[in-house]
Amino acid sequence: MVSNIFTSEGRNNVRLIEVILDDKNLNEAVKRVKRNKGVAGVDKMIVYEIDTYFQNNKERIKKEILEKKYRPQPIATGELKLPISGYVHMMKAFERMVCEAAVTGNRDLAVTALNMDLLCQIDHDANIVIDELIEAHKDYLPQFKQS
Repeated sequence: MVSNIFTSEGRNNVRLIEVILDDKNLNEAVKRVKRNKGVAGVDKMIVYEIDTYFQNNKERIKKEILEKKYRPQPIATGELKLPISGYVHMMKAFERMVCEAAVTGNRDLAVTALNMDLLCQIDHDANIVIDELIEAHKDYLPQFKQS
């Protein structure tokens, strides 16, 4: 865990990208991919090649991301079937709502986003989950003020 994830302007301004790109966090992400036995993606890289690739390219990728020059390669899939396309759009909307809720501290938006999840579509349950998440991570989520 990064010891100080907040900017000098105060605890409400999180340097999120720096937290994400922290070596400890990235190394944990690589371990999880390997532990989950991730399959080769569009780059055809197998999970056992990720260590070498990451050692050789991590700093370049981090620098490109921080300088806003990193460009992930598009995936040519052709047209998606309607059920898949609909699911992708729903997940993207969910992700945007979660990000906005996290940045703004909008608890209602966080609950609405969670209600979109197929595993938690009952408002009462979503409220309980959000309250528990905010309480468990209150040191890192000062933008969510408990009323």
